[in-house]
Formats: sequence, structure tokens, C-alpha cells
Amino acid sequence: MSIRCRPMRPKDVTPCVEIVAQHPFVGPRYAGILLELRSVWLGLLGREAFRAYVYEDVEDSPPRLVGIGCSAIISDEFLREVKTPPFFWTGAEITRRISSGRSPLLSDKQVRESNSNGGLNLTVWEGAVRVGDMHRAEVSHSFLSTFIELHRGFLLKEVVGQASTPEVLA
Repeated sequence: MSIRCRPMRPKDVTPCVEIVAQHPFVGPRYAGILLELRSVWLGLLGREAFRAYVYEDVEDSPPRLVGIGCSAIISDEFLREVKTPPFFWTGAEITRRISSGRSPLLSDKQVRESNSNGGLNLTVWEGAVRVGDMHRAEVSHSFLSTFIELHRGFLLKEVVGQASTPEVLA
């Protein structure tokens, strides 16, 4: 397999936001908030409640970025809102709230406490692949295996995700 994943680094954030912006299904969901996504992700790197990985094709030299995957550990209150109509695109809403100082993510301390007492709520914040790489099975496989590995050991109460392409909905 030519796809590898690794933790997102600060230098990856801008190209990852570009992948989101260029994605035909995901990009429009961030209308009006896309400019804030870069600073929000940069501010969250290293936090317990934010897991962000990049996916690279290592057959290219240097390796070529093909996708971004990130998840967030969210509060019980935000989870209730996510599941209550009218529904909204979770990633864009998280970006809006963090930008306005109302983060729905748990603090590092809250993650530790909740994980040992009752469990955590997890949402897939974003999973976006470059248009030319969307139908590569090895990319999808890497996304799924990384997601499982990143969240192993957490006591999860609920996991919420949204389809990133129309094909996922079929």
C-alpha cells in the first residue's frame, strides 16, 4: 500500500484546509467559515480532544498529501444539538463555535475525567480526500484503520459521523 498516515503538523494545516475547500461536497459546507478553519486547527494541535492525521501517497517523491482526517471529543450538550433538528454540518459548526470562543470540545482535563467516569462523545470532524484520489480503496482503508487505532482505549459513549461524499450515503 502506498498510503501512509501521520499526525498533522502545523505546516500541514494550510494544504489540508485547501483539500477541504476544493472538495465538491465538503467545501460548500464551510461557506462563510472556511477562512477560520486554518487558525482553529492550528490552535487545537496537541489537544487531547482533537485528533488530526494527514494521508500521503509515498510513491511520489516527496510524498503527496491526499487527504485529511480529524475527530473531536465533544460535550454532552453539543452532542444533543447535533442529534436534534434542524441538523447542521458538524465540522463547520465546531469551527464557528471555536472561532467565537464557544468551543464544544472538552478540555484535556475533561477528556481524562470523562474517559474514566462514564465515557466520551466523539464526532468525525472531517474526512476529506483530494478529488483525484477519492475512489482509491487504499485511501478509504487507511482512513478506517487509522480511525480505529486513534480511538482505541477510549471509553466511547457515542460516535457521530457525517457522509463526506454522496456515494457514502448510498
